[in-house]
Amino acid sequence: MIDTENMPHIADIPRHQASVRGNDVAIWFEGTETNFRELEVRSNRVAHGLLSENIEPGDRIAFLGKNIDRYFEILFGCTKVRATLAGMNNRLAAPELQFVLSDSESKILFVTEDFFDIAAEVLDDCPLIKKVIVIEGKHKKWTDYAKWRDGQIGENPGITTLPDDDVIQLYTSGTTGLPKGVQLTNANYTSFMQQAGTLDWAGYDADDVVMQAMPLFHVAGVNVGVLSLHQGCKTVVLRDIHPVAILDLIEQHKIAQAFWV
Repeated sequence: MIDTENMPHIADIPRHQASVRGNDVAIWFEGTETNFRELEVRSNRVAHGLLSENIEPGDRIAFLGKNIDRYFEILFGCTKVRATLAGMNNRLAAPELQFVLSDSESKILFVTEDFFDIAAEVLDDCPLIKKVIVIEGKHKKWTDYAKWRDGQIGENPGITTLPDDDVIQLYTSGTTGLPKGVQLTNANYTSFMQQAGTLDWAGYDADDVVMQAMPLFHVAGVNVGVLSLHQGCKTVVLRDIHPVAILDLIEQHKIAQAFWV
């Protein structure tokens, strides 16, 4: 059920769902479950971590990785301090990635181990990035995500979010020129949710299980996850598209909703 009265902005989703279905599974990823209460606390910790790095409203935070459950902790954490998550296309070559990171003026880069090499290759040409945080894997120089997150308090930062806050900034493919950053606000998402509530394909029941398989640097990937969590569903996140794994997971989790290309 779409409830924009209690969840008008993206930051409201984990807070409200933690209060009404805190013990229910919010995200399943490769055998690890996160309930809505844990999602709220972890995203609060991310928010406080960003504040400790002097992140201000409107600052861009880059994400470079394949699909992972921690993406949503970071997304909600960013929105709670009025920062904007900029998803990087993980299929870009180094010069393209450098352009997008620079164009977004990102201050922090969250990266998974699959992309350590390309991130290291472009960082010297991205002087605005003041910190690299490793979401998954280990790096001898960069900050470990779990230690960084868990070193913060778990309370909501209490910052009032605004309709015009940019929630995400996603990049076009650049087929007719350089990629362009597309900004989506809380108001955009409020409108999207209200419209989604009238459509069969987007109206989920809270006991539905939803598969999030599209890449999270693409609006379809983000929106399936946001739609699912907004409606209190269990979201099964896939790192990559594997048809056999998809069929197994449909049976295992009784997947009711999914979006694939």
